[in-house]
Amino acid sequence: MKGFNKVLAVIFSIILIFMCITLILYVGGIIEVRNITNVLDMLIASRETKLATIITAAVIGLLAIVFGITVDGVDSNSGSTLTLPLSTGNISINTQTFETMVLNVAKKYNCLKNVKTRVDIKEDGIYVDLLVFVLEGTVVSDVMCKVQEDIKSTILKQTTVEVKQVEVKVKGIYNKTENKFQD
Repeated sequence: MKGFNKVLAVIFSIILIFMCITLILYVGGIIEVRNITNVLDMLIASRETKLATIITAAVIGLLAIVFGITVDGVDSNSGSTLTLPLSTGNISINTQTFETMVLNVAKKYNCLKNVKTRVDIKEDGIYVDLLVFVLEGTVVSDVMCKVQEDIKSTILKQTTVEVKQVEVKVKGIYNKTENKFQD
């Protein structure tokens, strides 16, 4: 659904840009209303083009409705949520929140660079993927073990949710003196 939302956003952005440019040109006196109406009259001169125009307008209207429904602003960027039932009600935590927690843990480790994360919420628990570059000279196995433990304990402490797996993938080495990432 994310891809569909992006396509709709691009379509409506193009339409809005076109409308804004037309308005600016009209207000600036560069084009006249009669020029716009002449173009519209040419578009709907025949019965077939009238029908095509009506169908196009209907499709754009439907896309606007679908876009308005699918992008509700509450959870539009998160893949899924985890709902924790409490005695006072439910708490929903989305994947972005978990990813932010993971990134905050990773920031504590100065030897990790260009950190990217992905959190999957599955029926049996939370799975974390961490993609990192490490500074030259880092003892990878020791640091990654600490990072994994720290991520698990932080999420457990902050959310009472146990992380099933933290998989760390070291993409390469970061050379600080040359300011270069090496695969």
